[in-house]
Amino acid sequence: MTAANSVAVVLIVGVTMYAVFGGADFGAGLWSLFAGNAEHGRRPRELIDWAIGPVWEANHVWLIFVLVVLWTGFPSAFEAIFSTLFIPLSLAAFGIVLRGSGFAFHHSARRARGRALATTVFGAASLLTPFFLGTVVGAVAGGRVPVGNAEGDIVTSWLHPLSLVTGSLFVATGAYLSSVFLVSDARRAGAADLERYFGDRAIVAALVAGALAAVGLVTLHADARSIFDELKSDALPLVLVSVVCGIAVLVLLRRGARRGTRPLAAGAVVAVIWAWAVAQHPYVLPPSLTVSGAAAPSSASPSSSSCPQSVCSSRSCSATSSRRPRGRHASRLVKYGLSLTAFQRRSLFDSMSNHIANKVNCDPKIRNSATSTTVPTDTALPWILSTTSAIPSPSPSRVIRKPKM
Repeated sequence: MTAANSVAVVLIVGVTMYAVFGGADFGAGLWSLFAGNAEHGRRPRELIDWAIGPVWEANHVWLIFVLVVLWTGFPSAFEAIFSTLFIPLSLAAFGIVLRGSGFAFHHSARRARGRALATTVFGAASLLTPFFLGTVVGAVAGGRVPVGNAEGDIVTSWLHPLSLVTGSLFVATGAYLSSVFLVSDARRAGAADLERYFGDRAIVAALVAGALAAVGLVTLHADARSIFDELKSDALPLVLVSVVCGIAVLVLLRRGARRGTRPLAAGAVVAVIWAWAVAQHPYVLPPSLTVSGAAAPSSASPSSSSCPQSVCSSRSCSATSSRRPRGRHASRLVKYGLSLTAFQRRSLFDSMSNHIANKVNCDPKIRNSATSTTVPTDTALPWILSTTSAIPSPSPSRVIRKPKM
């Protein structure tokens, strides 16, 4: 397995963790929205608050993990996704903020009207956030995110049948996971009526999620035929595992046997995610950007490209850059800096900036490592130090001295 594929596996693991645990939290907010008025929905909402209270915000760490891995491991894919799909991603981020605010204020609001508003905001954001995240996945799977900065259409890239079905499937999957999890939480809390309450909703959510998955296969056949074909071949075992786990959960819920429902429900969702990953491999952005093509360079390699003569005429190109800085360089720079006036320090800074710019343009070793956004110390520092002797002495008329009191 290559390094790029290893990073892709880590990325999918993060997506899986967020889909299972974050999806269950989103689904709990959805059931809070549909619980009814304040009196009728009081006990279901109390169970939801008790179940997700300790972990509801911590699960977003998985989302941050996914974004960081995507950004550092596959920067070109990150650029294309966040520029083309910035509308649904911004709406999802806004929903996460609103969801957190609603969950916090529906406990602390003093008036009943304020608590009801906060509860509604919490539920509505829990519905919209996974939907917009799902539209992003649908846009990527449908091949509507071309490589480059904002190369795709910012509206039609995610407003099409595959994205809308995928977003709806995300919502239904979260509701399914949370209802199954809440059945076990109700049993631990000794609330038999709530156990039946969420058990019935788990069955409904499972049927809705299954129907949306079937519709998703139809839209995949039309919009992303390559992924559909892979789901029938390499990813077929994972699809079958998901189907078997989903049916097993339904059977257990109908029989009233609650043990084993949580791992089976999570297994159904995990199998679907990994089936999608296998079907889309080796592409990060179908149908053009592969995992290896999107991977960030692991190191900079020397280049033989030439440097413009106008820049190479600078004296910074005439010396070697292979020297390694020693401790005396740092002490020399510090001592020199402390002895300068404000104007001299400004002149030193300008001269250093010019020499670094020339060095980046002329030295292939530094120019090829520009993607790291830093200039290697072992080549830049000797050139910085070599500029100190070239700084002109400031004119006495331009030196601002502190007046004597």
